[in-house]
Amino acid sequence: MSWLTLKKYALHRGISDRMIRKYIAAGRIPANAVKPRVEGGKHLLINKEKSDAFLSKNLKQKTPNTEPPKKTIKKIKSDSVSKKQKIISDLGIKETDSLTAAQKLNQEYAAALKKLDLETKQGLLVPADEIAEAWERIIVAAKTKILGIKSKCAPLIIELVTDPEDREAILKIIDSSAREALNDLAEG
Repeated sequence: MSWLTLKKYALHRGISDRMIRKYIAAGRIPANAVKPRVEGGKHLLINKEKSDAFLSKNLKQKTPNTEPPKKTIKKIKSDSVSKKQKIISDLGIKETDSLTAAQKLNQEYAAALKKLDLETKQGLLVPADEIAEAWERIIVAAKTKILGIKSKCAPLIIELVTDPEDREAILKIIDSSAREALNDLAEG
C-alpha cells in the first residue's frame, strides 16, 4: 500500500487538491483510504490503491494525469491595443507578468477611473459631446454676426455714399470679405 500526500494524489489524478477534499467530504473516497499525516493534524495522506479503485468504480474520469500542470502566461499582442491598455500606457504603467504588479496595475487603473469620475462630478471634466454642442452654438452665432455686418452697414453707406453703383460695390466688398473670412475659418 502506498500513501501519498493530498497534493501528490491530486496531481496523480490530474485534478485539484480541493476536488480531492470534496470527494472525501462527499464519501467518494472511503474513510479507510484517508488518514492524517500526523495524529490530529490537518494534512492528509491518501491510500493510492484504495482511492483509485473506489474512484474508478464511482466516477467517470479520464486516465490519471502523471505530468505536473503546465503554467502558461498569456502575453498581450502589441498590435491589438484596447482602450484600457491605452489608458494604462498613458499612466506610464508597463506590462508585467507578476501577480503583485498586475494587482497594482488594477488598483492604479481603478484609481484613475475614480479620479475621472470625481473630476466629472466636480465639473472639471466635461463630456466631449457637450463641448461639441457648445462650440457649434458659438460658431453659428459668430457666423450670423459676421454675415449681419452688411445689413448693419447698409443704412450708413446709403446715407454717406450718393452714387448707387458705389453703394452696391461697397456692400459687395463687405459681403465677399465676410464670406471669405468664414471660409478661411472653416478650412482651418
